[in-house]
Amino acid sequence: MKVSQVVFDSNILISATIAPKGRPALCLFWVLSQGGLIVSSELLDEFETRLERPKFAKYATQDERRAMVATVRRAARNVSISGSLNVGRDPDDNKILETALIGQADYIVTGDKDLLVLHPFRGIKILGPFDFLRAVAGPTP
Repeated sequence: MKVSQVVFDSNILISATIAPKGRPALCLFWVLSQGGLIVSSELLDEFETRLERPKFAKYATQDERRAMVATVRRAARNVSISGSLNVGRDPDDNKILETALIGQADYIVTGDKDLLVLHPFRGIKILGPFDFLRAVAGPTP
């Protein structure tokens, strides 16, 4: 079976960090176990910067948040993007779409409605966590 190649929006990575038993975490840990995570430096920077916001301290310690960033950084295949793609309604979403295109992703997992309405995008499935789990791993718990 081919390993699915997946890009996660930072909102899913943050959710996986602060709610380690939730669906976003199940998605992330499934992809990590398969070796199919794709990131770009821009996505990693966004994830790390947003996760450092004080509002997340009540959900995960600074050490836990830093450990998750390190895990994602270490486990993912990092691709370089140019920043020239301009198709999303939200300009911040373009880096996610370009990362997926350059990385030849099969899926983008997001909770962002501006991205979800683009499904599918140039052959890449854009799904929320529930639908992603159902697509790759069968019925969700």
